[in-house]
Formats: sequence, C-alpha cells, structure tokens
Amino acid sequence: MEQVQFLPGSGGDVVKAVQNLPGVNRAPLGTGQVLIRGTAPEDSATTLDGMPLPIVFHFGGLNTVVTSEVLEEVAFLPGNTSVRYGRILAGIVDLRTDPSIPEESRGTLSVDLFQASAFIEQRLSNRTAVALSARRSYIDTVLSPVLSNATGTRFQAPRYSDVNARLLHRTPRGDVVDAFFVGSSDAFRVIGTDESTGEDETTIGLQTRFAKLRLLVRHVDDSGIRHETTLIAGPEEQAFQVAPDGDAFERPLDLAVRHELFRAPPGDPRDGSFGVGWRAGLDVQARRYRFLYDVPSFGVREEGDIGILAPAAYVEPTVRLSRWDLVVGLRADMFTTDTGYTETSTDPRLSVRYHPGSSTRLKMSAGRFSRFPEPREVTPSADGNPDLTEEVAWQTSVGVEQDIAEAWRVEVNAYDNHLQDLVSGNEDAFRFFSGPPPAGPLDTGPYANDGTGRSTGAELLVRFQADSTFALLSATVSRSVRRKRPDSDLVLFEYDQPVIVNALVSRDLPRNWKIGGRFRYGSGNPITPVVNRWFDADTGDWQPVYGAEQERTPAFWQLDLRVDKSWEFRTWTLSTFLDLQNATNHNNVEVVGTSDDYYTEEPVNGLPILPVFGVKGAW
Repeated sequence: MEQVQFLPGSGGDVVKAVQNLPGVNRAPLGTGQVLIRGTAPEDSATTLDGMPLPIVFHFGGLNTVVTSEVLEEVAFLPGNTSVRYGRILAGIVDLRTDPSIPEESRGTLSVDLFQASAFIEQRLSNRTAVALSARRSYIDTVLSPVLSNATGTRFQAPRYSDVNARLLHRTPRGDVVDAFFVGSSDAFRVIGTDESTGEDETTIGLQTRFAKLRLLVRHVDDSGIRHETTLIAGPEEQAFQVAPDGDAFERPLDLAVRHELFRAPPGDPRDGSFGVGWRAGLDVQARRYRFLYDVPSFGVREEGDIGILAPAAYVEPTVRLSRWDLVVGLRADMFTTDTGYTETSTDPRLSVRYHPGSSTRLKMSAGRFSRFPEPREVTPSADGNPDLTEEVAWQTSVGVEQDIAEAWRVEVNAYDNHLQDLVSGNEDAFRFFSGPPPAGPLDTGPYANDGTGRSTGAELLVRFQADSTFALLSATVSRSVRRKRPDSDLVLFEYDQPVIVNALVSRDLPRNWKIGGRFRYGSGNPITPVVNRWFDADTGDWQPVYGAEQERTPAFWQLDLRVDKSWEFRTWTLSTFLDLQNATNHNNVEVVGTSDDYYTEEPVNGLPILPVFGVKGAW
C-alpha cells in the first residue's frame, strides 16, 4: 500500500493501481468503470472485505470512496475466483482493510487541485482504535462560474464527498471486532434559463449516493478453524432528473450477510507437505428495490417496488499433495422475488497449482460463473420477461509465475471466457450507466436470453523491485466478441481493446525526492459508423442508418509524470507532489458521437495536459 500511493498517474489513490495491471481495459473518458478481460462493467464487482459495494470510484474515476489509509491491500482477481465470490461473470476488486491495531495514533491532512481530505486514527488502548476520514471536492466552485459565464447556462459542476468511520477492537483472546461505515455522494446539475423570462426552464441533474455499515467478527478456535461473520447494510440511490417532465431513480435498500469457516491446508507446497484444508460458507443477500424510469424520450414509463432474496452456499476443499494444490469448489445460488420469479444456479469450479521449485508456480483454473437478471428484466409491470434464466460464463485460464533473483517477477496468463444466455433486448429503454451512453445500433426487441459472447486473451506482467526503484510492465492482447440474437451478426464488443500496454517506473532519490513516469497505450474501441439518416414524420426526429462494417476510434496513448518531495520534522512530515497527466498534451479521441440530426460527426476528446498539485501533512 505504501508503494502504490506514489505511482504516476494515480493521484495518490491506491485503487487506481489496478488500472495498470494486465487484463484491465482502459475506461473511456477516464471514468471509474472497472473493465476486466473484455467484459462490461456490470459483469464484475467491487467488494469491501468480500462484501458488495455499489461503486468504487467517484464521478470521473478521480478517487476511491474508501480512504487508502485503512486498507491493507487491494486484491485484483481478474477471473476464475474462489466460490466465495458469486453473482459475477468476470472479476473482482476486493478492498481489504487492515486488521491490526496501530502502534500509535496518526493523522493526515491533504489538499490538491480537486479536493481536500482529512484522516485521523486514534489508538484508545493496545486493543482498541477508532478512525475517521472525510473528503470533499471543490472543483465545482471553480468550474461552475466559468462554465456558466462561457455558455450562458447555469452549471453546478460535478462535486463529490465521502466519509469513513471505523471502530476496531481485539479481544483478549485475539478475536477481531470491526465496525466500518462508508458514506458517499456525487452530484451534477445543469440549469437552463428561458431567455424571454429569465426563469429556470429545464434542469438536468444526476446524483449517486449510498451509506453502508460493514460489521465483521473474526475468531480462530483451538483447532485452527477461522470463523468469520460479515454483514453490510444500507441504502443506495441513483437519481436522474430532466425537469419539468422527466424523472428516474433506483433506490435499493440492501442487507448482505456472510458466515464462513476456513481452515488452511497444512505446511507449504514447496516443502512437500500433505494434507487437506477447506472453506465453507453461507452468503445471503436481501434487497428492497424501488425504481422509476419516467423519461419521455426513452419510451414507456417503468416502475417497481420489489423484494428480493438471494441466498447462496458454497464449499471448497483444498487437497495438498506434495507440490500440488488441488482446489475443488461448488457454489449454489438462488434468486427469488416477491413478484413470483425464482431461479437457481449451481457453479462448479476447479483450480490446480503446482510448485516445481521455490521460485516457480504453475496454475490452471476452470469453472462456471453465473449472474441473475436485473429486477426490471423479470418484472412484467416493467415490460420484463419472467421466463429469463441466469447469465453464464465458462472461464478457463492457465498461467506461470517466475521469480528471478530477488528483484524480478514475471507472470504470463492466458484465458478464455465463454458467455452464454446473456440478456438482450430493450436497449433503447432508460438505464443508468457510469460511462459514455451506449452507441447504436440498438437491440429494441423484448428481453430474452439470446446473447452470447467470447473473450480470449494473453497477459504479461513483469515487475522489478529494488531498494530504491520500482518498475512494472503489463501487456494484454485480447479479443472480445458478442452476438445479441441467434440470427444476428457476430460483432466486436463495445469494450474490445486488442492491445493494452502500461509501463511505469518510480525511483527514490536523495533528500526525500521521488520521481516516476507512466506510459499507456490502448487500442481504440469499436464503433459502428452512421452512414446515412432518415426523417421520421411520426415523431419529428431524424433516425440513423448504420454501416455494415465496424470501425475503431483512434488508438489512445498518454505519458504521465510524477515528482514527490517530503520534509521530515520532529513530530510530523510534510510532502508535496506534482502529478502531470498527459504530459505531452496528446489529443485522444475518446468517443465518436453525432449531432442530434445525425448529420455531422462530433468526437469527444479526452483531457488535455492536467497538472495535479497536492500538499499533505502527516503526523
């Protein structure tokens, strides 16, 4: 965690380090989407100590909603995960909190171009500590008047805030009792004015917020079995307004509980040990899901208030045979609603790890992953289809890890993700999305399990770590395709990026200086160009005619530079950084749009050169 806070291009945010790893597609416009191995953002999940979080980044992917100071590690699991993780088709980003009591109280106060944040952790005793953090952006106070004066429209530029609070206690026998609260809010609004009256005419607003309380109790009994009970609960909201005649929201109230027993296999596979370990658990989610989609330009009104229960059970023995670890897992899920919809799934998974030597690890995995439809997709009152079944992904992967001397590690992986029974249809209906809006042509037919797809690729990770230098090279070569209906064409998926390369280096210098750089390259995303248009006299709108062949946006590349300097005083440390993003001011085309009448092409470019300067005090 200490290392990744100084990586160039990260702005000091540790979760952004995941974006440098192989298997992660670059999100357009720098949004906070997590795109893993050529799949859609909703196919993966972000968790806090294994429990679901609705989002991981604020608007624009600027910062993580959980403060970095309380995290022990950010676990990136791109595929073939343990059966303790379900309800996904791709991978997991798991934020894991530090379970240790701090040796002494500490705090930080930081200010940069976008935000101000504060963190304090107070040691109450040798077994109890409390922590509190808060963050608030203020870029809206600068941008709002500038944009309003330039356009004549009143802007309330994006703003975000979050608060974290934690109580951590260790009992005399070593049990962990951990209560963690995280609340987050993002908002954006544009207010149009009637030129003749000077009064507010239209309002376009978007808001995302949630509040979650996570409780964790961990105990290891005399036989070495770890008992862990985790609960997370709280409300969420996404809201969109197009005043005066459009409104949409999703307001889930969630409760998730997991109870898990775990016993590690004895010994170490490198020393020829034999034995059996195991993991078993119950994973239950309950949800009250209210939604409304009433935006006239997106078709019919949809509304629902649905109760959902999704229990799951899993078991996963690990057999250690000398240098072999054989992990066999089975997960059973059920999804039922108070509208009468019920579906079940069973996901077997297998993983084999072999250690031919102390510095070499071979691995192979295969398994089934499933995810149930969204509530609106199975609710008849919302134009849903109650006959939908779960979406399925069959994942396989093979890989090798090799340590070279003490400083180098090389990892190579190949994967195949075969998708079937994907829900297709109603793509013209209103939906919330964290990135650019979906591009045409759209499937406007009814919901059905007609979609299929496949994502295959190879990944390379080379890592060097010495006393004063850290370097990383990651490369991914992949292909992701989709077929929406059995009689439709096989096309490149909208997030397909055949080549992705990240190269970064960070080096400590004398007198507490640190410098670093990162180069990123990514293939452009597929698009289907508009080649003609026609006028719909019934609606008074122009309609697009799409070409038969797909094209790509131009390739993306960017150079980021970072320099840090710190000063140590008797009781505290002052540090500054300059994170120069897109240092060459390269003009990257992120999204290719069109005018409202589809007559002209209107590309949307990424950010120009962006110097992010920050100051941080720590004690």
